[in-house]
Amino acid sequence: MNHQQNAPASRRSPRLLARTAAAALVVTLGACAPITTQEEYAASDGVRVDVSDTVRVENLMVITSAQGEPGAVQGAVANRGTQDVTVQIGDLSVDVEAGSNLLIGGEDGEELLIDAVAEAPGANLDLVVGATGTEGELVHVPVLDGTLPEYTDLVPTS
Repeated sequence: MNHQQNAPASRRSPRLLARTAAAALVVTLGACAPITTQEEYAASDGVRVDVSDTVRVENLMVITSAQGEPGAVQGAVANRGTQDVTVQIGDLSVDVEAGSNLLIGGEDGEELLIDAVAEAPGANLDLVVGATGTEGELVHVPVLDGTLPEYTDLVPTS
């Protein structure tokens, strides 16, 4: 006679309970995991800086041919506030109207040039980024060159 098949339900239930509890734990923990597609991130070669609750600098980077050469600041500023602001990027600044976006660099953006970039392409340049009424934040801004085709025409000439 096989005792396993004829075992009372009370002998089998601890195993069944343990399996059920383990399955419930896996489902519960899986439901607690963050949904990574809902997390904000900089989806480009540049960095994002939340300057304040209403002002954000997006895709901030510097394009140069070499260390010590001129550099073009690239990116965009979003001002979701109700007041105009002046955004400071290192020693440079741009005015951004309330409720608007401002492109920096590229063909259609505001031109911001650094006379001599202190870092070589591939490194990060430390710049303080801030806006009217805020304390600036030290940001590690990527320095790129014209190696990638999308940046070739953005490299400033001496």
